[in-house]
Amino acid sequence: MIARRIPKQANPRLASFALLLVGLVVFLSACSGSWFTPEEEAGLIVRAPMLVGETWEVVISVANIPHGGLAGIHIDQGGITTENVDESTMAASGMNGFVVTAQDYTDPEPKGTLIAVNPSEAITGGKILKFTFQATGENPVVTLDKSKVTLSTDLGIFVTSWELSTTGNTP
Repeated sequence: MIARRIPKQANPRLASFALLLVGLVVFLSACSGSWFTPEEEAGLIVRAPMLVGETWEVVISVANIPHGGLAGIHIDQGGITTENVDESTMAASGMNGFVVTAQDYTDPEPKGTLIAVNPSEAITGGKILKFTFQATGENPVVTLDKSKVTLSTDLGIFVTSWELSTTGNTP
């Protein structure tokens, strides 16, 4: 005769505890993960002009760049405007691996244009450009027109959702 083993019935207490434990794990992972936290939008940040010695500087940074990070920025003609700035002294230099490949801030047209790329490594956040110039009056201003700025990523994708913001003169 073959003996058959009759399975024991599951302990209802143990099943309830296991279900509660699974629910707790799911809840905690949802709270600590990104289920309910929206991704931060990408941003281009323009620092207000700051006097360094006898030269003024404006630093441009990026934050939360998706798709592998920022690899290039293109500012179309008229995308950079200035007030109380000697445009003939204005020059941009790249930071964190970015290289300025084209720039023009004076007449004749094109005016207020720039192209910079990072040939070695894209960045998701940090400083990318520094403008230096001489002022022609008090309170010089450098402004970017968001509609004329194109950000491209390391994957060759354009960043279409991003915010343009300015900050004060903080170090």
